[in-house]
Amino acid sequence: MDNKRLEIHFTGCWEVANEHYHDGPCCLLIHQWSAAYCQEEVISSRFVRLEEGLGIVRLVLTLTWSSEQLEMWVITIDNRCLLLRVANPSVEVVR
Repeated sequence: MDNKRLEIHFTGCWEVANEHYHDGPCCLLIHQWSAAYCQEEVISSRFVRLEEGLGIVRLVLTLTWSSEQLEMWVITIDNRCLLLRVANPSVEVVR
């Protein structure tokens, strides 16, 4: 994460709009947000700044996004399940 920029790299991705699997490197790019927080419900029900709680993402479980907010459940490489909330993000899938 660098200056309001989060990149999650994959070896492939499913494009819902085209109903097509892209077999090859791709990147989920989340940037230019106004606020970003994460929550680890097992330990605490409170949200902390994204920089304080996020680790390296191993798996994205769900992603819900509108122009006002992105909400994403992820599993980190240290096996934590986190809820990420990002306000007013720009979101792109780069292939």
